[in-house]
Amino acid sequence: MVGRTEALALLEKEVKEEKRVAHAQAVAALMVLLADLLNADPEEWYLTGLLHDIDLPETINHLEQHGIVAREKLRGLVPPEVIEAIMAHDPHTGIPATTTLAKALVFADNFINLQASVGQDLLKAAILNNEWRSLHERWPKKREQIALVQKYLSEWPVVIREMEQAGIL
Repeated sequence: MVGRTEALALLEKEVKEEKRVAHAQAVAALMVLLADLLNADPEEWYLTGLLHDIDLPETINHLEQHGIVAREKLRGLVPPEVIEAIMAHDPHTGIPATTTLAKALVFADNFINLQASVGQDLLKAAILNNEWRSLHERWPKKREQIALVQKYLSEWPVVIREMEQAGIL
């Protein structure tokens, strides 16, 4: 399994946009927090978050392949469960997120995307007050992301408190 330094170098080689690398790093950081909360391997979860969009430059216009192209890039470098989670993180592939790792990646990716789109304060208010309607109304194109974040937070209520304490909320 590659380490963090090698994984970041691989990501930066494949993904040239700083914004996308920063997104991957934010997802990776949240994945470590989730791993700690869910008693999972933080290194494996970090790599999953960091490398989840490694194929996006190639698949941006073919999202049904997003995550699937990554399989070839990552085979032999990360455990199979990391690849499986990456393949399942985008609903366009039709591959369901069935493992805890895959579900956590779906949550983390959508949470970080929403945070960038709607702003931390509005997202925090929606989460802490369990008031999602205003987000749905103001950002109708983000309904799917909002619903996924809401779903996983309802399944993992401890995550809200820990994210707030960690300053993520």
